[in-house]
Amino acid sequence: MSDYQHLGVYSDLVRVARARHGGPVPAALPGPATRALVFDTLGFGGGEEAPGDVRVEQRWRSGDLLGEELSWSVGFGPRTHAYLLKPADAEGPLPGVLALHSHDGLTYYGKEKVADGPAEAPPVATALRARQYGGRAFADDLVSRPDVAPRGIGCVGLSGGGARAALLQATCEKITAAVVVGMMSTYDGLLDRHVAGHGWLFFPATWPRHGDWPDLAACRAPSPLLVQYNRNDQLFSPAGMRAAHDRLTAHYRHAAAPGGYTGQFFDGSHKFDMTMQQAAFAWLRQYLAGVIRPA
Repeated sequence: MSDYQHLGVYSDLVRVARARHGGPVPAALPGPATRALVFDTLGFGGGEEAPGDVRVEQRWRSGDLLGEELSWSVGFGPRTHAYLLKPADAEGPLPGVLALHSHDGLTYYGKEKVADGPAEAPPVATALRARQYGGRAFADDLVSRPDVAPRGIGCVGLSGGGARAALLQATCEKITAAVVVGMMSTYDGLLDRHVAGHGWLFFPATWPRHGDWPDLAACRAPSPLLVQYNRNDQLFSPAGMRAAHDRLTAHYRHAAAPGGYTGQFFDGSHKFDMTMQQAAFAWLRQYLAGVIRPA
């Protein structure tokens, strides 16, 4: 029996779980059957998902950007708030990108981590941007360059935001292209020192009975997917990230769309810095501006 650092005296649970479910995490190939398993695992009901009672709380202009603070109800709990940003000189519809903030162990602030609002960003959000995002509100930069021939909606997120980007990619057909940053590994690759740093968002209940995390992210293949990895990411093992990359590559080949998946590896720890942002935005523009048509 292997002793896993984070599981300690519960290390034998891995053996028990594998014996109960017939071995390691199975492979779930892209397609409707795997998507149905994802929906069932997440407990999605029937019908179209839609926000309720959408409001525009305030509007502002900052330089070349126009902003709106939106709020809506998901049917329970406090209202959700978000910023909608667009170039001030834009004419006609533009591609949309949903920028999903990271978790960071700091959950009081969300949208303020990745975008500027009408007021100055809180110091704690500014400090986090310096650590994780190269010192800038990446959502502001993302929308500052208008594109032509809009073809849909993209999403991008780091860490916990990357997990939500993967879940959106898997469940929402309105997503044209998705970028997952610093949130990709096989489950086996998290053993033995990368378990405690993750929560239920990365481990949807019962999903490992059906497939691995890369299987979930790829279930809509050939829908375009970019995953950015940091070679020294403290939240993942190099072997787990490389195995996830290989698994995603195989899934897109199986879907007859080997070019639909792109994996990019960068030096450094857990982050989405300017170099990574530039690469991600260039990739998104190819699909959202119609330069490359999704398969």
